[in-house]
Amino acid sequence: MTTATGGSSDFIKNLGKMYATYTGTFLGFIILLAVLEQVGVPNKILGYLFVGFTIAVYAVIGVMSRTAEVSEYYVAGRRVPALYNGMATGADWMSAASFVGMAGTLFLLGYDGLAWVLGWTGGFVLVSILIGPYLRKFGAYTVPDFMAFRFGGNTARMVAVIVLVCCSFTYVTAQIFGTGIIASRFPPIDLVERVSDDPKVWDALIALEEMTNPRLRDEAGEISLVPPERRVSGANASWVMAAFTHINRSGSRFSDGTFGVYYAADTLETAIAETVYHFGVFAADAGDPARREDMRVLLGAVDRDFEDIAALGDDVNAGLLDSASYAQSQPYAVARRDAGADGFVYPSVRRAGFECIAAFWPDTVGIPVQELHLQYEWDGARVRRYFDYSLERWIDLA
Repeated sequence: MTTATGGSSDFIKNLGKMYATYTGTFLGFIILLAVLEQVGVPNKILGYLFVGFTIAVYAVIGVMSRTAEVSEYYVAGRRVPALYNGMATGADWMSAASFVGMAGTLFLLGYDGLAWVLGWTGGFVLVSILIGPYLRKFGAYTVPDFMAFRFGGNTARMVAVIVLVCCSFTYVTAQIFGTGIIASRFPPIDLVERVSDDPKVWDALIALEEMTNPRLRDEAGEISLVPPERRVSGANASWVMAAFTHINRSGSRFSDGTFGVYYAADTLETAIAETVYHFGVFAADAGDPARREDMRVLLGAVDRDFEDIAALGDDVNAGLLDSASYAQSQPYAVARRDAGADGFVYPSVRRAGFECIAAFWPDTVGIPVQELHLQYEWDGARVRRYFDYSLERWIDLA
């Protein structure tokens, strides 16, 4: 008896040390990632390190905790203190289903949504009180084992396995989908948007950060191209600013490559037609093999009077809207921008009967919000279809 007590005491002491070691290692790894980010390590590498670290931690825990005894495998010999068991149960409760589900339910239903919150939380308590003791009493470690003991035979066990697999699959799918929603709805916010909403101080902020973070040079672009009084700030403003600070030196329809232009379309279909064409041109010029590219759909309002290209007449339009050449449209745009024009509204070149805009300054358009996620499929010659994540299906292009 003395030996057993001593073994249990040693186990509890070691358990505390293991938790402390794990917590300290995790915090140290987060600090390491922060340091690596500051010295300019790409996000892709940081992502690989995070995933690799997570897998390595689980592997180490698995090796250290390996056992051939069933009771040790499922319940650690029933020696885990209530505090640690409570922490494990709390970790199960705190998930995408909890945070996203509760927040969304309360937002949509108000106080009526508390029924779901109470049911979700109370369910953990009921499982612990009404089911847990019987599993222990029967000497079972899983629900299928309990069902087999209670009703006899493998039929009940198999039914329980099927039910649990279906429930677990549904739950895990919701967890992964919830994580994806969080990542897509709340993308990273640029430094200047977090620190200050005053565009006039952005130059200083970016210069200061670039001293220790080379990666920010690529993210911020050439901020000096946009006068402070014409910059926009706030959440998602970086999507607008990017069009003017990350310019295409080869130019576009209404830019000679010395300034940026914010392009948008009046409908989703028109935006897809325009971007599919230009993505195909880019991929072909780069000699890309077959690949896929994710795209964000940004939705925003524009309340500004732009010069109407369609009103200039067919002869002028023929040159400005040439589907294969920018020889006339670029110098025309430079001249009109220098004359004080804010931008153009013009007939879509890739989808007849619809319109697009070309804005010369960030403050002429509204700050957009993210809507859909699409994925373009380049087959090595052209983009023949795209995937709509909201519909979960591929859509063929004409």
